[in-house]
Amino acid sequence: MFDYFWTHALNSDETNAGINKYCDYISGNFSDKCEEYQSQGYNEYGYIDIYNIYAPLCDRDAQKPGSPGSVKSFDPCSDDYVTTYLNRADVQEALHARNTSWSPCGGVGWTDSPTTILPTINQLVEDKIIVWIYR
Repeated sequence: MFDYFWTHALNSDETNAGINKYCDYISGNFSDKCEEYQSQGYNEYGYIDIYNIYAPLCDRDAQKPGSPGSVKSFDPCSDDYVTTYLNRADVQEALHARNTSWSPCGGVGWTDSPTTILPTINQLVEDKIIVWIYR
């Protein structure tokens, strides 16, 4: 994530160098210095949509319910509409879901994420599947 921020000029060279020096993503050991640089990285990119850094931000005062959903008329508030819809009691009942407060990626708590994909890449290569790896 921080590499993405840096390569898109959302983080400074200093912050990127500090993160690369003090953060050990392979072992999961994050020193106080690492946490400090990561915090600095979050502060540097500011208030943007990290999934689409070129998109406008949602202005809740100017929301237009019923947006046609066209790519040409992108509505940056569409996530808000989905969240509001999925939190309606009648929708949750229709989906046979427990009454809950839904949020995107809320409480996922993934713990089975591999630290490396090298075994997967090795298996693909052994199976003669062409793999394109870039950085």
